[in-house]
Amino acid sequence: MGKVSSTRQTSRADWLAEALRVLEKGGVAAVRIDRLARNLGTSRSGFYWHFADRAELLRAILEYWSGAYTGIVTGDSEIVALPPHARLARIADMIAAHGLSRYEIAMRAWAAHDRDVERAVRRVYGERCDFVRRAFQELGFRGIDLDIRARLFLAYHTWERAMFEDGSPEEQARRVAAELDLLTGSGDGPGES
Repeated sequence: MGKVSSTRQTSRADWLAEALRVLEKGGVAAVRIDRLARNLGTSRSGFYWHFADRAELLRAILEYWSGAYTGIVTGDSEIVALPPHARLARIADMIAAHGLSRYEIAMRAWAAHDRDVERAVRRVYGERCDFVRRAFQELGFRGIDLDIRARLFLAYHTWERAMFEDGSPEEQARRVAAELDLLTGSGDGPGES
């Protein structure tokens, strides 16, 4: 009996998830069909069930990253329905629990060398900022206070783990709670009038 082909067993999402992992480790130049097939334990021909060529794969990576790492939050009707403070807390929880900031460095590095990718990454960051900004706006912030809070929230949750991968889950939860209190409070700290 001959060897059974596994080309149909590897889904499009499997190829895209592996492509992101390879992108993270080696940059866009490392995202090669042979390497992905080897990593997935399938044949190169399995790739062509899902993509016409490498260029289509690279375009699909951007769409996948946008949906799986941003749209999963911004398109969730349960999150949208939450009160603003609870919404921000839920976003923070999802980012941490599902590693939604995992590929930020890889995507920014790719964007630095490809104008189309840069536009796509800027669009995604704009969507994220608009989504978070609405929560702070509902909390009553306007103008520069609104803009700074939205940006700080995104910067913290996008880059915190990459910069400071430390502490227990409990310590991280306490930091997130303190960060949310700081950003959603009035800003009147000790010594201010």
